[in-house]
Amino acid sequence: MDFIVITYMLSILFAMLGGLFGVLFVEPFEEKGRARLRTQFIIAAIFAALWFAVPTSIWGTDMFFSRWDAPFAISTVIAIPIGIVTAALISWLTMPGRVLAFLEMVPQVAPVGLRSFKLLDIDEDGVISSGDIGHAKQQIGPFSDADLKVLEFMQDRIGIIGHGVGSYSTYNAATKTSSSTSVCVISPRDLEAFEAKINEKYAAWRQ
Repeated sequence: MDFIVITYMLSILFAMLGGLFGVLFVEPFEEKGRARLRTQFIIAAIFAALWFAVPTSIWGTDMFFSRWDAPFAISTVIAIPIGIVTAALISWLTMPGRVLAFLEMVPQVAPVGLRSFKLLDIDEDGVISSGDIGHAKQQIGPFSDADLKVLEFMQDRIGIIGHGVGSYSTYNAATKTSSSTSVCVISPRDLEAFEAKINEKYAAWRQ
Protein backbone atom coordinates (compact mmCIF):
# COMPACT_ATOMS: atom_id res chain seq x y z
CA MET A 1 0.00 0.00 0.00
CA ASP A 2 2.81 2.41 0.84
CA PHE A 3 4.36 1.72 -2.57
CA ILE A 4 1.10 2.58 -4.34
CA VAL A 5 0.48 5.74 -2.30
CA ILE A 6 4.04 7.03 -2.72
CA THR A 7 4.00 6.28 -6.45
CA TYR A 8 0.63 7.99 -6.86
CA MET A 9 1.67 11.12 -4.99
CA LEU A 10 5.03 11.40 -6.74
CA SER A 11 3.42 10.80 -10.13
CA ILE A 12 0.94 13.63 -9.60
CA LEU A 13 3.71 15.98 -8.49
CA PHE A 14 6.00 15.13 -11.41
CA ALA A 15 3.14 15.19 -13.94
CA MET A 16 2.43 18.75 -12.81
CA LEU A 17 6.11 19.57 -13.28
CA GLY A 18 6.00 18.03 -16.73
CA GLY A 19 2.88 20.06 -17.45
CA LEU A 20 4.83 23.23 -16.77
CA PHE A 21 7.41 22.17 -19.35
CA GLY A 22 4.63 21.31 -21.78
CA VAL A 23 3.11 24.77 -21.48
CA LEU A 24 6.50 26.38 -22.04
CA PHE A 25 6.90 24.44 -25.27
CA VAL A 26 3.77 26.06 -26.75
CA GLU A 27 2.58 29.21 -24.96
CA PRO A 28 5.56 31.51 -25.75
CA PHE A 29 4.83 31.06 -29.47
CA GLU A 30 1.25 32.32 -29.26
CA GLU A 31 1.64 35.04 -31.89
CA LYS A 32 3.36 32.77 -34.45
CA GLY A 33 0.16 31.25 -35.84
CA ARG A 34 -1.51 27.84 -35.99
CA ALA A 35 1.23 26.10 -37.94
CA ARG A 36 3.92 27.09 -35.44
CA LEU A 37 1.77 25.95 -32.51
CA ARG A 38 1.35 22.56 -34.17
CA THR A 39 5.10 22.36 -34.70
CA GLN A 40 5.73 23.22 -31.06
CA PHE A 41 3.35 20.48 -29.94
CA ILE A 42 5.18 17.96 -32.14
CA ILE A 43 8.49 19.08 -30.63
CA ALA A 44 7.04 18.66 -27.14
CA ALA A 45 5.77 15.18 -28.03
CA ILE A 46 9.17 14.14 -29.42
CA PHE A 47 10.91 15.51 -26.33
CA ALA A 48 8.51 13.57 -24.09
CA ALA A 49 9.07 10.38 -26.08
CA LEU A 50 12.83 10.75 -25.75
CA TRP A 51 12.47 11.49 -22.03
CA PHE A 52 10.84 8.05 -21.68
CA ALA A 53 12.84 6.14 -24.27
CA VAL A 54 16.41 7.10 -23.31
CA PRO A 55 16.45 5.98 -19.65
CA THR A 56 14.33 2.94 -20.50
CA SER A 57 16.78 1.85 -23.18
CA ILE A 58 19.69 2.30 -20.76
CA TRP A 59 18.28 0.70 -17.59
CA GLY A 60 15.40 -1.33 -18.99
CA THR A 61 11.87 -1.62 -17.64
CA ASP A 62 13.02 -3.41 -14.48
CA MET A 63 13.62 -0.03 -12.88
CA PHE A 64 9.83 0.39 -12.67
CA PHE A 65 9.34 -2.80 -10.67
CA SER A 66 12.35 -4.32 -8.97
CA ARG A 67 14.36 -1.37 -7.66
CA TRP A 68 13.89 0.22 -4.26
CA ASP A 69 13.40 3.61 -5.91
CA ALA A 70 10.78 2.36 -8.39
CA PRO A 71 8.20 5.02 -7.33
CA PHE A 72 10.72 7.74 -8.18
CA ALA A 73 11.59 6.05 -11.48
CA ILE A 74 7.92 5.74 -12.45
CA SER A 75 7.14 9.35 -11.60
CA THR A 76 10.18 10.80 -13.37
CA VAL A 77 10.35 8.58 -16.45
CA ILE A 78 6.61 8.07 -17.05
CA ALA A 79 4.66 10.85 -15.29
CA ILE A 80 6.79 13.76 -16.49
CA PRO A 81 6.42 12.99 -20.24
CA ILE A 82 2.70 12.35 -19.76
CA GLY A 83 2.44 15.79 -18.16
CA ILE A 84 4.46 17.36 -20.98
CA VAL A 85 2.31 15.90 -23.75
CA THR A 86 -0.98 16.58 -21.98
CA ALA A 87 -0.22 20.23 -21.21
CA ALA A 88 1.25 20.88 -24.66
CA LEU A 89 -1.81 19.31 -26.29
CA ILE A 90 -4.23 21.37 -24.21
CA SER A 91 -2.30 24.56 -24.99
CA TRP A 92 -2.22 23.75 -28.70
CA LEU A 93 -5.94 23.02 -28.89
CA THR A 94 -7.19 25.90 -26.73
CA MET A 95 -4.86 28.69 -27.78
CA PRO A 96 -6.48 29.42 -31.19
CA GLY A 97 -9.79 30.17 -29.51
CA ARG A 98 -8.13 32.44 -26.96
CA VAL A 99 -6.07 34.26 -29.58
CA LEU A 100 -9.03 34.79 -31.92
CA ALA A 101 -11.15 36.11 -29.04
CA PHE A 102 -8.32 38.50 -28.19
CA LEU A 103 -7.95 39.67 -31.80
CA GLU A 104 -11.71 40.19 -32.04
CA MET A 105 -11.56 42.66 -29.15
CA VAL A 106 -8.53 44.60 -30.42
CA PRO A 107 -10.35 46.82 -32.99
CA GLN A 108 -12.83 47.91 -30.31
CA VAL A 109 -10.24 49.29 -27.91
CA ALA A 110 -9.31 52.55 -29.63
CA PRO A 111 -12.88 53.69 -30.47
CA VAL A 112 -14.16 53.07 -26.93
CA GLY A 113 -11.01 54.31 -25.22
CA LEU A 114 -10.72 57.54 -27.21
CA ARG A 115 -14.44 58.29 -27.06
CA SER A 116 -14.50 57.76 -23.29
CA PHE A 117 -11.05 59.11 -22.47
CA LYS A 118 -12.22 62.14 -20.49
CA LEU A 119 -14.61 60.00 -18.46
CA LEU A 120 -11.86 57.46 -17.78
CA ASP A 121 -9.15 60.00 -16.96
CA ILE A 122 -10.68 60.87 -13.62
CA ASP A 123 -7.62 62.64 -12.19
CA GLU A 124 -7.10 64.53 -15.48
CA ASP A 125 -3.41 63.67 -15.77
CA GLY A 126 -3.61 62.85 -19.46
CA VAL A 127 -3.33 59.06 -19.07
CA ILE A 128 -5.58 56.20 -17.97
CA SER A 129 -4.45 53.94 -15.16
CA SER A 130 -5.86 50.62 -14.01
CA GLY A 131 -7.35 52.44 -11.03
CA ASP A 132 -9.03 54.95 -13.35
CA ILE A 133 -10.66 52.14 -15.31
CA GLY A 134 -11.70 50.33 -12.13
CA HIS A 135 -13.36 53.47 -10.79
CA ALA A 136 -15.07 54.19 -14.11
CA LYS A 137 -16.50 50.66 -14.28
CA GLN A 138 -18.35 51.29 -11.04
CA GLN A 139 -20.22 54.27 -12.47
CA ILE A 140 -23.78 53.68 -13.62
CA GLY A 141 -24.93 55.24 -16.87
CA PRO A 142 -21.91 56.45 -18.91
CA PHE A 143 -21.00 53.02 -20.32
CA SER A 144 -22.98 50.36 -22.14
CA ASP A 145 -22.47 46.66 -21.51
CA ALA A 146 -20.33 46.49 -24.67
CA ASP A 147 -18.21 49.40 -23.42
CA LEU A 148 -17.75 47.73 -20.04
CA LYS A 149 -16.53 44.59 -21.77
CA VAL A 150 -13.91 46.64 -23.61
CA LEU A 151 -12.92 48.44 -20.40
CA GLU A 152 -12.42 45.08 -18.69
CA PHE A 153 -10.23 44.04 -21.60
CA MET A 154 -8.22 47.28 -21.32
CA GLN A 155 -7.72 46.86 -17.58
CA ASP A 156 -6.60 43.24 -17.88
CA ARG A 157 -4.14 44.06 -20.67
CA ILE A 158 -3.02 47.54 -19.71
CA GLY A 159 0.62 46.50 -20.01
CA ILE A 160 0.10 45.46 -23.64
CA ILE A 161 -2.00 48.47 -24.63
CA GLY A 162 -0.16 51.18 -22.72
CA HIS A 163 3.38 51.96 -21.61
CA GLY A 164 5.36 51.70 -18.40
CA VAL A 165 5.90 54.70 -16.15
CA GLY A 166 7.84 53.05 -13.36
CA SER A 167 7.55 50.33 -10.77
CA TYR A 168 7.07 49.80 -7.07
CA SER A 169 8.37 47.18 -4.66
CA THR A 170 6.50 45.22 -2.03
CA TYR A 171 8.05 43.31 0.86
CA ASN A 172 6.68 40.01 2.13
CA ALA A 173 7.54 39.72 5.82
CA ALA A 174 6.63 36.03 5.92
CA THR A 175 9.08 34.99 3.19
CA LYS A 176 11.43 37.96 3.67
CA THR A 177 11.44 38.62 -0.05
CA SER A 178 10.73 41.67 -2.18
CA SER A 179 8.94 41.78 -5.49
CA SER A 180 8.76 44.52 -8.11
CA THR A 181 5.59 45.42 -10.00
CA SER A 182 5.56 47.57 -13.14
CA VAL A 183 3.12 50.47 -13.37
CA CYS A 184 1.54 50.97 -16.79
CA VAL A 185 -0.82 53.64 -18.10
CA ILE A 186 -2.61 54.27 -21.39
CA SER A 187 -2.31 57.49 -23.38
CA PRO A 188 -4.34 58.55 -26.43
CA ARG A 189 -1.29 57.79 -28.55
CA ASP A 190 -1.17 54.26 -27.13
CA LEU A 191 -4.80 53.74 -28.07
CA GLU A 192 -4.27 55.00 -31.60
CA ALA A 193 -1.25 52.73 -32.15
CA PHE A 194 -2.61 49.61 -30.43
CA GLU A 195 -4.45 47.91 -33.29
CA ALA A 196 -1.61 48.34 -35.78
CA LYS A 197 0.90 47.09 -33.21
CA ILE A 198 -1.13 43.94 -32.51
CA ASN A 199 -1.86 43.31 -36.19
CA GLU A 200 1.87 43.37 -36.89
CA LYS A 201 2.70 41.11 -33.96
CA TYR A 202 -0.05 38.59 -34.81
CA ALA A 203 0.34 38.82 -38.59
CA ALA A 204 0.55 35.02 -38.84
CA TRP A 205 -3.05 34.77 -37.59
CA ARG A 206 -4.27 37.16 -40.29
CA GLN A 207 -3.00 35.05 -43.17
